[in-house]
Amino acid sequence: MNDGESAPVRWPDPIFSFVPRIQHGPLSMSEFTPPPHFISESSSPDSELESSVRTSLQKTGYHQLRRLDVVVEGGLVRLTGRLPQFYLLQLAQQAVMKTEGVLNLDNGIEIVRV
Repeated sequence: MNDGESAPVRWPDPIFSFVPRIQHGPLSMSEFTPPPHFISESSSPDSELESSVRTSLQKTGYHQLRRLDVVVEGGLVRLTGRLPQFYLLQLAQQAVMKTEGVLNLDNGIEIVRV
């Protein structure tokens, strides 16, 4: 690496494989320009999948599932929020995984007894 470039950071554990590689060194302005798919957020595949996931959660008929936070990134759905019963968590998981286009689910739902 004599030309001034640094090697990308390598994570020791494969669990971190989703973390973007970080490079050190001078950056040009073109590297700060977002890719075209971030320009139109309303028509991206992730926003369409998020809408489908929210619809699936609403169709369960349980109002608690409508209050969950849903974030979609490249087919990975992340659910966060609080539910009063483990049964509702299972319903949420099932509804999300049956939604077309979902590749994986990261469930960050907490069970909180009220």
